[in-house]
Amino acid sequence: MRKNLLPYYFVLALIFQSIIGYSQHEQGNFKSKKQHSLSENLQNALNQLDFNKALLIADSIEHYGRLHDDILFVSYGYSAKTEIYKFKEDIPNAKRYLKKIIPIFKKLRMYSRWTEQQSAYASLLRKEGKLDSSFLVLNQLQPFISDTLEKRSLKYFYNIKETSFLSSGQIDSTIHYIYKRIDLIDDDNNYELGNAYLQLSAVFYKVSDYSKALLYIDKAIEQTLGNEDKFRILASKNHIAKSNILIGLKKFTEAETEAEKALKLLKGKNSVEFFTKARLALAGIYWKTQRKTQSKDIINAIDFEGLSNQTQYDVLLMSLKQYGHENNWKKANPIIAKLDNLTPEISSLNSKSTFYKLSADIWSAQNESKKSIAAQNEFQNLNSQINTMQRTYMVYDLEKKYQVEKKDNEILAQQLALQKSRDQNIFGGIAIFVLLLILLSFFIVYRQRQNIKNKQIATLEAQQNLTRLEALIEGEEKERSRLAQELHDGINGDLSVLKYKMTALDYSKFSNADLKEYKASINLLDQTVEQIRQISHNLIPPSLNSFNLKEAIQQYCLKINNAHDIDIKFQYYGDQFNFKKNIEIVIYRIVQELINNIIKHAQATEAIVQINHHKKTIDITIEDNGIGFSTTTNHGGIGLKNIAHRTAYLNASLDINSGTDGTSVTISIDLEKLPND
Repeated sequence: MRKNLLPYYFVLALIFQSIIGYSQHEQGNFKSKKQHSLSENLQNALNQLDFNKALLIADSIEHYGRLHDDILFVSYGYSAKTEIYKFKEDIPNAKRYLKKIIPIFKKLRMYSRWTEQQSAYASLLRKEGKLDSSFLVLNQLQPFISDTLEKRSLKYFYNIKETSFLSSGQIDSTIHYIYKRIDLIDDDNNYELGNAYLQLSAVFYKVSDYSKALLYIDKAIEQTLGNEDKFRILASKNHIAKSNILIGLKKFTEAETEAEKALKLLKGKNSVEFFTKARLALAGIYWKTQRKTQSKDIINAIDFEGLSNQTQYDVLLMSLKQYGHENNWKKANPIIAKLDNLTPEISSLNSKSTFYKLSADIWSAQNESKKSIAAQNEFQNLNSQINTMQRTYMVYDLEKKYQVEKKDNEILAQQLALQKSRDQNIFGGIAIFVLLLILLSFFIVYRQRQNIKNKQIATLEAQQNLTRLEALIEGEEKERSRLAQELHDGINGDLSVLKYKMTALDYSKFSNADLKEYKASINLLDQTVEQIRQISHNLIPPSLNSFNLKEAIQQYCLKINNAHDIDIKFQYYGDQFNFKKNIEIVIYRIVQELINNIIKHAQATEAIVQINHHKKTIDITIEDNGIGFSTTTNHGGIGLKNIAHRTAYLNASLDINSGTDGTSVTISIDLEKLPND
């Protein structure tokens, strides 16, 4: 039985809006008209549900990205293919392209995107039935889960975890991660909150806790009030869910009202899946309220074209119940065969349990003992799983506590037995033990004193080194400030007076040659003033007084781009950070010195300045495509010595890699080891 894609189209549209959104966000909008065109063509193909065309466009996106050495645009093509294959339930191909995406994001240090793709990989493993492998991937991701990741990535990770726990029947953990996801959703994000509350309600419904299910479905409905046209599908799903919950509570009149609300929202819309679910709920209500003819009319009028396997299964179950009630075995038996073929595709334990209970009764009524017993065994097995799942979040903690208490009692008994066997031998060794203890105590005290002295000496030496470095850096900054002030107020002031006097001359009587020299002198004077001003600003950058460190470095890169024939890109990832002004100046000087080295020596055409803030660490990486240098013979340079001194002052690490294809310098700063002064 085929599955129609139309009922899930709105999900696919959201997925690809997300793909396009992150590509634009990371690149600051696409760089070329061709990229815009490919992106629009892809979205149009998806709008038309033309997935073959969408895959061809994704091929073009990959090719264009490789041709222009744009690895992020290549990943955009991979992401499109992954989502299409996931949607088509082609898990092997979805995994194939997902494996290509994951190392790209890791290489680019895009940790939020990397986390999302790893979570998606765990989801695919779960869909393959490899639940242990899925949990292994999720557990390996856990150390990277922190507030530094984007909210979207955290929510996606928690969503995959809750789904995996639900698949394994661990209801308590499922509920825990839904709550964690809800905590991350903004209060004004009605759509996400509505979906989360709907899923939480579904979990409680799954374990027949109808009162809690009703509480959270009402919260879900609150999120769509006044916006039911905007959130038509979500609103209809909420009303269908509430109808089923009220059926469980035997409140059939209210349940009928909710089903009618869903049908009204979906009337005339291309939503055959949810429209059928609403009609199915209504048929169930009619059946339980003795309107069996109306119930049969609804079921008989349902067309299976375009329905998911689960919905087809539920319709067939209702039909089987009706024919079984009428003892119409001629029609009931073929339906049992259809349900039997469809059962492996169904994940709902309740649906499968209902099928085996009905089929056991029908086979028994026909004196088919073997078939009836086989169905009854399947029913009991499923019913046992359902009961276990219903008790999970109550029994789990009790079992853990019991196991811990039992283990503690066993250990205590062993210790008592061991103690009893040794009691007779202990007294003879007490005197020796006490003597050894005293000697050992004297030795330990002596060693501790020695260690304390050694640590004090080491601390004093480190403090002296830090003080020398601080004095060196402070002295250098003061000298820079003095020179900048003298250049600005002294030489520049004198040059301004000189220019004023020169422009005051009466040049109307100058010869052509003299006039040309006069104008050239004025121009040279202007250039000299500007050069001195630039030198002054480089000595004491005004941007550090007006901006934070990140903005100051970005401004400096822009200034270098405008002044020199080189393209320097500035990239920043992670949360904002703030330092004391003396720390900011030291970091700024390191970056400035490295960029100056590139300008003077590297013969580079491109460079990247990247700052990555992750948890308690900031990594500053500066790379160029220049000629490189020998790291063994050039360490004596003044520039690199200054960088090494400043890095040591920050208690940071310095890593330099250079070759014929360029140079890469990385400074790793541990924020907890920065000097306190």
